[in-house]
Amino acid sequence: MLCERCKKRDSIAVVGGRKLCVLCARDEIIKRIKREFYPNKVLVYREHILFAYPIYLSQISDLLKMILLDKIYKKFSLSYSELPIDPTNSIIDDIWSIIIKSKIFSKQNNINKVILPFTADFLMAYLIYSISKGDYTYINLLDFEYKLDNILFLIPFYNTSIIELQGFINANELNLITKDELFNTIIKWETELLKDNYELFHAFHNSKKLFQEKNYKCEGCGGLINSPVKYCGRCSVAFASHPY
Repeated sequence: MLCERCKKRDSIAVVGGRKLCVLCARDEIIKRIKREFYPNKVLVYREHILFAYPIYLSQISDLLKMILLDKIYKKFSLSYSELPIDPTNSIIDDIWSIIIKSKIFSKQNNINKVILPFTADFLMAYLIYSISKGDYTYINLLDFEYKLDNILFLIPFYNTSIIELQGFINANELNLITKDELFNTIIKWETELLKDNYELFHAFHNSKKLFQEKNYKCEGCGGLINSPVKYCGRCSVAFASHPY
């Protein structure tokens, strides 16, 4: 089938509900990210940013690095650091680790922008996971940005699923397997169930409002907590046992 945009090349991916060729699919994704970054001048000339990621999302992080540094901000002379994180047996612990280690690294290196490689399908799986666990600590991640102290965590692919990235990478070759078996099961179920319903990956974000009745935030990781204490359980244990 021909690309629904250029009408010239064969389509290889569905982006925003349209079947597009490689070039048009890439262009649509880049434009989508520009619409998030450009209006508020999120990144500035010669800024140093941090790419933080769990090992199983390294390919997505590499793709973001290429799109931001070589495409969208090519003339901005941006510099960067990388912070790969080893996974645990819990996806929530993985997220906590990324946030805390990024926060520490950023403060030590005078960085205030952190790029996270979470995609729409990853975040949707996390939402389902959170509901099944009854733990909504990081539900605020279901958006473009996550603010913590003076650090801005940015999630460029928050509304882009892996299947939409076919113009850049082969989704079937991605090794998106965590050490959390329940999360892996949800990702697999979600992919099989929604492979022909891409629009749902753009519609779940507002669901976080249903779980934000908690008014307190942990001063360590920014996660939602039930009571007006300083730290969540994870941060309390970590800060008591490590010289952060």
